[in-house]
Amino acid sequence: MTPLDRAASIAQASAAQGRLLTAWPLILFGVSEQLVYLLLTIAQGLTFISFGVAILFAFFKKTEVIARSIIDLWIELLIQTVVIALIQALVVSFFLTGRRAAMASSSSVSGCSA
Repeated sequence: MTPLDRAASIAQASAAQGRLLTAWPLILFGVSEQLVYLLLTIAQGLTFISFGVAILFAFFKKTEVIARSIIDLWIELLIQTVVIALIQALVVSFFLTGRRAAMASSSSVSGCSA
């Protein structure tokens, strides 16, 4: 192995280590994102099940507020799911843009292509 090959090998290894270390925040964000969606799904399921009980109260004037509040909760959960998805997509796009910019600047210095 020539010194030039050795230097190229070390440069590729250090770039790989850098990519490995910068992937951890995205991995942890993905796991937390799935946990949030699991909790939202459980909340929507409980709302759907409780709507079956609340529909019985919709027939009476004094208790129809219960059914109406369950419907409002279900609509709020749908809107909250969309807003959370938009925010999470924005965070991931910022992370990927920053990572792509970092890889472009490091590849121009080392002469490697990503």
